[in-house]
Amino acid sequence: MRYSKYIFMLRETYYKIEKVFPFINILRILYLKLTHKKPKRYNYLFEFIKQNKCKQIMEIGVWNGFHALQMIKAAQEASPFARIKYFGFDLFEDFNITKLNGSKIPSSLAIIENKLKKTGAEINLYKGYTQDTLWAFPYIYTDRMDFIFIDGGHSRKTIMSDWLNIQELMDDKTIVIFDDYWNRTGAGCKTLIDNLNRDYWDVEILPVVDKFKKDWGVLEIRFVKIQRRQNAS
Repeated sequence: MRYSKYIFMLRETYYKIEKVFPFINILRILYLKLTHKKPKRYNYLFEFIKQNKCKQIMEIGVWNGFHALQMIKAAQEASPFARIKYFGFDLFEDFNITKLNGSKIPSSLAIIENKLKKTGAEINLYKGYTQDTLWAFPYIYTDRMDFIFIDGGHSRKTIMSDWLNIQELMDDKTIVIFDDYWNRTGAGCKTLIDNLNRDYWDVEILPVVDKFKKDWGVLEIRFVKIQRRQNAS
């Protein structure tokens, strides 16, 4: 746990320095472009939001807020006169580095909130395990989501919990995107997706695939798009 605190301290320090010396961020972006292969599957998020003019967006697994920022901007471009609402769930600074399980270490809630509020959208962030925070959400917020992106904990137990909890927030028009449809079943959403009732759910495994070399072979990652079938009883 102490290691995660050091990481958050370093991040907080970096953002403070960046405010004084903005050029540091330019160097960081240049470094990432040169050393990191940008996944292609995330473009689906912004395409679907624009095509469907989504205004209420939920993200489970905020990480550093980069995709949240892009999703909000996509929604604002598609609906420039509408009020965009964003709901983000993560552990933020409560993340325990000893329980990574393939998850990325998120930024603190304060950093994310500061970054996203600059968009002018309504920002709502919830800190804690989604088994505790997400299940109660439909009782305090009764509107349905237009778009839900699930990219939180990678254990099958957590993914199943997230899926069951968001169903109360869906109607026939809600689009749900699952990340981490892997070519393996030990974790990720593959087991859940493959066992969904296709009579009730419209399931589309999206064709774009990102590949990453691992010690055991090649990890393949896809998005899955889910909507409730309109004629489902």
